[in-house]
Amino acid sequence: MTKKIIKYALLGGLAGAGYAAYQGYTRDETIDQVAARAAKTGAGVGAVGGLIGLLFGLIGRRKARKARKNAKKAVVLAAKAGAITEAVRTAASPVLEQAVESARPKVKRAAKATRQKAGYVAEVARPHVDQAAKATREKATDLAEVARPHVEQAAEIARQRATDLAEVARQRAVRMGNDLRDQAAVLVEVA
Repeated sequence: MTKKIIKYALLGGLAGAGYAAYQGYTRDETIDQVAARAAKTGAGVGAVGGLIGLLFGLIGRRKARKARKNAKKAVVLAAKAGAITEAVRTAASPVLEQAVESARPKVKRAAKATRQKAGYVAEVARPHVDQAAKATREKATDLAEVARPHVEQAAEIARQRATDLAEVARQRAVRMGNDLRDQAAVLVEVA
């Protein structure tokens, strides 16, 4: 900050002294009068330049503090985005497992009933058993085919939601990173 004060004070002093010298030159004043006016004007404008340097230094400090705070926020948001992605993955996994587990007892019950009936029918009439087994296999295949799109759709929806959340988190992290980079560039330019 001290460098800024000195830099702006020198620039202001030089500009004020140069302007005063130019005015004295256009008025045809003596060298002593021009030097005295240039010194007074340069000192006054240099003091104003020093104040402007102080002001810019304070603004630069405030921006740097804000940039550090935003960087901390970006790190926290990136961590939250990772946690959200993991939570979605964790939440989707039990839903799919539950769907499989809820279907398993029904399939087991249907298979057991089919075996029992098939044994009884096999004793009574073997040709009818063969026909019933064939029909049961076809029905089971049809049910599996009917259930497959629903399970795939549930998996795709869960996958898409996780992808969307991850993309939103990535975009937010990139945007915050770009903002922080821009703020850092501004701070570097100001410094």
